[in-house]
Amino acid sequence: MRNITLVRGIVVSVAAISGTAVAHQAVVPFMFTDAQVKQADTFFDSWANPSSQFYHQEFSDVALAMPGRFQSYAQKKVAENPVQLAPFNTFFSLLAQKYWMTDAGAMVFNKQFRNSIKKVYSMLDRDVPSFLKMLKKYGLATEVVNGVEAKRSFLKVIDKYNAFADMFCVGPSEDVEDALRFALANRFFEFCYAPETWPQFKTMLTTSSEHPLIRLLHSVVWYNLAGDGWKNWHMSTLNALKREYDQGKEVVYVAGGCDIYNLLKHGVYRIRVIDPMLPTQPRYYIPEWEWFMRAENPGMGIGDTLNFNFNNKKLTMKRTDYKEGTGVMSVKDLQGNPRDIKESVTTWTLYDAHDQVCGSVIFDRRYACQNDFNASGSKALLMSFNELYYVITVGDDNWGIDLKAIPDQTNMYIKQLRKPVDKVVMANMRSTDASDFQFIKLGTAVCEP
Repeated sequence: MRNITLVRGIVVSVAAISGTAVAHQAVVPFMFTDAQVKQADTFFDSWANPSSQFYHQEFSDVALAMPGRFQSYAQKKVAENPVQLAPFNTFFSLLAQKYWMTDAGAMVFNKQFRNSIKKVYSMLDRDVPSFLKMLKKYGLATEVVNGVEAKRSFLKVIDKYNAFADMFCVGPSEDVEDALRFALANRFFEFCYAPETWPQFKTMLTTSSEHPLIRLLHSVVWYNLAGDGWKNWHMSTLNALKREYDQGKEVVYVAGGCDIYNLLKHGVYRIRVIDPMLPTQPRYYIPEWEWFMRAENPGMGIGDTLNFNFNNKKLTMKRTDYKEGTGVMSVKDLQGNPRDIKESVTTWTLYDAHDQVCGSVIFDRRYACQNDFNASGSKALLMSFNELYYVITVGDDNWGIDLKAIPDQTNMYIKQLRKPVDKVVMANMRSTDASDFQFIKLGTAVCEP
């Protein structure tokens, strides 16, 4: 076992062979001579993008922007997705009470259509069951539609329903439109799995004529929370985690990779990441992810520094400890070659602008285990929506987590969701995964970064 720890400017290394402790006086306090200093905004690259953080958004809030914006936006979407939107011609025509496109290709935007869209917005905000009932009434959920979709590529079905949902995500700016897509995915997720509406969704699972509605719901959820939204954060979750930290809790981010930038930006300074950091997943990490775990130099990167500047609020991360464990993970690299990776723990200590210790970020490089999901009063659990699937699935992809053994009071923060999920929600997701209905497995794949 090899341990290297930085204590009061003295680097103590435990030799791997002899086990003899040897003390080295650092030339510069807290640094090896080969320690590196990096700027966080560059180091974390696209993970530092503020456009990946979304506030709660009400559809009715943007309704006033519709008269000019909606018509041009909708016509643009129709031009971009004529095939995907063709099945919805009848639906939009019924909203306008006449065929919704003129012979010249212009969109009919009469008073009836505007009033109908406003009603749809109200449903999307607070009454998803009524929205689905309207879709069924207008012929979008039938045995015939289900039979056609069951034979099509699931990717084409996802494109169809996301093009349809996109028609309602119009706002005064692209940022607001992205926030609306994120909000819609949250509402659809809650309809599917929240205890209040779970009985209705559970019935839909065994009613084949309503399977098109499930495909709509899951298409929007998967694409905006996993497929394209895997990097995104909901501001409600970031704010809740800050409150948990302020109460003295450690944020334990299961399968969090290198995704710590936004937590630090929001003042969460006690973080533990549990992740095997597999070499088959580099495109989902930062470019220098291996250096982040351990630098390839005699000191294993002790003394390496990352400098943050959050709106002129300075924060420094210094690597102060690295320990290798006895466990070994046998995996394959991108070329399919076998590779053994030792479990390890890397500690980065946080310093404020006055060089005072203010927290830590600990990377526990290993697979998650059952005990990691036993939340205590001293920690707040966090996951990404993608990885949540590997906890709830009944298939071989499960990480070996027994959902029944998770304490009943457990609340799991999911970075893309506006509300944490509890054991009841996770059980509802598992029931869906075990049902005969098959479409896309939520979290099993993401679009190209």
